Amino acid sequence: MPKILKNFFLKSWPKKQKILVYSVFLICGLFLMVSKAQAFSIGGALVWLPEKIGSALLTLAFQLILAIGEQLLQFGNFMLGWAISNPFNLSYTDPAGNDIINIGWTLLRDLTNMFFILGLAYVGLATALNITDFNTKKVFGNLLIIALLINFTPVICGAIVDISNIVLNFFLHGEANFNVLFKIYND
Repeated sequence: MPKILKNFFLKSWPKKQKILVYSVFLICGLFLMVSKAQAFSIGGALVWLPEKIGSALLTLAFQLILAIGEQLLQFGNFMLGWAISNPFNLSYTDPAGNDIINIGWTLLRDLTNMFFILGLAYVGLATALNITDFNTKKVFGNLLIIALLINFTPVICGAIVDISNIVLNFFLHGEANFNVLFKIYND
């Protein structure tokens, strides 16, 4: 770099202005790439032809990738629509209407209630034997909360699933008309 330009850019301008000028030069250099002009000749065509063939092959490869991606997206869209439509007509929250929930929930509820009874027996023995480093109130409170949560899981799960179904149907059936909101806020 000539000494005049070096002094001009490095000494006389403040730092913010230098950064701005360097950024403009960088952006112009990246986005306004200069290429040399070539006249058409046989030698030029020999250089030009492989570039075009390579570009065409690369375009073909990308088109193939996009076609595969489009097919996967359509398949995913089909599967999502199938899953949303409740294909087996089973209840998601009512154990009486769905045998899978009925059997699974009953088995796990009974198993955890057995462990709950063992935990209560342990708390009772620890209290009877007067074990001082055992926090009876804390353990009993935790066991009580666990027992309530386990025995009321259908109600809790039903509330969560029903709320999510309400929100899902709000967006699926078009009640969320965003065009109306757009008109209201832009008038």
